[in-house]
Amino acid sequence: MAGMDSLCMESVLVELQEVLPGSRVTKVYQPAAAELIFKLWNRGRTWRLLLSCEPGRSRLHLVEGTYPNPPVPPRFCQLLRARLRVLTGLRPIPGERIVTFTFAGGDNSTYQLQAELTGRSANLVLVDEQGLVVDALKRIPADNGRLPVMPGEHYHAPEPLTGQLLDQVNPGQLPEFDASSFEQWLLGGVKPMSRLLAKDLALLVKSGKSPSQALADFLERRRNWDTGISIMNVAGKPQLLPFGLKALEAQELATFTSPSAGAEVYFGEYVSSKDQFGPAGELRSLVKKTLNKLTRRMKRILLDQQNLEQAEGVRQQGELLLSQLHRVQPGEKSVTVDNYYMDPPQPISIQLDPCLTPQENAERLFCSYKKSKRSRQHIERRLVETEQEILWLEGISLALAEAQGADEFLSIRNELAEQGLLKGKKVNRVQRGSKGVAGVRETVSPGGFRICWGVNNRANDHVTKNLCHADDLWFHAHEMPGCHLVLKRGNHREVPEQDQLFAAALAAGYSRGKNDGMVMVMVTEGRWVSKPKGAKPGLVTVRQFKTLRVIPKRDQKDNGTKE
Repeated sequence: MAGMDSLCMESVLVELQEVLPGSRVTKVYQPAAAELIFKLWNRGRTWRLLLSCEPGRSRLHLVEGTYPNPPVPPRFCQLLRARLRVLTGLRPIPGERIVTFTFAGGDNSTYQLQAELTGRSANLVLVDEQGLVVDALKRIPADNGRLPVMPGEHYHAPEPLTGQLLDQVNPGQLPEFDASSFEQWLLGGVKPMSRLLAKDLALLVKSGKSPSQALADFLERRRNWDTGISIMNVAGKPQLLPFGLKALEAQELATFTSPSAGAEVYFGEYVSSKDQFGPAGELRSLVKKTLNKLTRRMKRILLDQQNLEQAEGVRQQGELLLSQLHRVQPGEKSVTVDNYYMDPPQPISIQLDPCLTPQENAERLFCSYKKSKRSRQHIERRLVETEQEILWLEGISLALAEAQGADEFLSIRNELAEQGLLKGKKVNRVQRGSKGVAGVRETVSPGGFRICWGVNNRANDHVTKNLCHADDLWFHAHEMPGCHLVLKRGNHREVPEQDQLFAAALAAGYSRGKNDGMVMVMVTEGRWVSKPKGAKPGLVTVRQFKTLRVIPKRDQKDNGTKE
């Protein structure tokens, strides 16, 4: 992955040129080593422009929400803060992934920030009015014939790509091409161009269209482009596309009217994932880190609970000490008294504070007992809350593994943001289409019963609260994270055992035990399932149930089907 391709960058720049020129620079910060964010004020609102030189993710676009701001700004960030005051304009080099941002400085001088977003060699270079490098995000000394990018040196732009500008190509004058040579010509002789678009046009030629007609049709689409952008599943990989594909098979995952919004979701949620449609690694890391934190908290609460169980013994020690004060000598660190609570009485040693009188030591024990009693309710409440949070996050972890598209993934991301784990992140809203809540799956049992289940917490809530009626059968893997699955009874009072076992196997297949040999699954009627007031998404109370022991099964339409 080389970052944002030139066609996507072109679409983002159309948006930037409409809203950014004339912006006042209110802040510059550097959330990561190869990323800068400019906080700009224009047209009565704040805009945040991200410039990223990260290998594999080089790009530029507007972003929402807040990002980490290191307490001490790095060298290049400090320089930009000191020099830049107003963004007066931005100019892309046609066909290249290079943009010149022009700024007015505080000393009445003019600066150019050269954003060379060219894949692995991406860099940001600040240039003064004399064309000299003030500084760069990545300083490059002269080495092996490369021109230096160092303070005080003359700035040299990267060598331009070969090829003719797309707007200047005359489709009627193309030479004869077969599909393969046409694709190679597009990649090497035309700019801007992407590998995916070149492949799509070449497939049109392979299917019988002439190269001239295939290119002319695309140029017409480009002229009529409405500035939208989409994330598409192409050959099992998410792709960011400003234009539709005509020959390659593609599934639309999400559509955005703002190219920047699409780019933020794509690079934030798809590019950094290691598996198909998996979320960004930062979300997996966040869930894992939070689960570890909750596990440590649970251990502390259980330790406090154990201490509570010893509170009654503390009260008894206070009463024993008070009844046998004559045995205590001033300055002693402990005293042995008779424990009358045992039959027959046994000697017991009580620890003392040598700085206190015998009566004060007894009072100290009674105070400790009263404090423990007062904390019991607090400890029990924290124990329940922590248990619920752990169950909820385990459901999130399972949902991340099951997510299969933008709607399902963004539903999880939004849930984390709503619950406060993604602080400062804005909740994204995407079109739901005819499927309703993202993450609800359906199939039919062997006996013809409709079965619905969820693959994330929000979908599980929808299945249980909206799709499950009192007489329907409700399934869930016993004592482990998993889907809420409903078998719709309809007008049938009895559901054959074959259909119940089928539904239970699916519930096991969409649980944490999906790779186990056998899984215990709860089954009950919908009337016995309820959602407590204030409970986190995906958490319910089941008042009575029976269990079925089944082999996990996945729906055949899903990737990774397990029979």
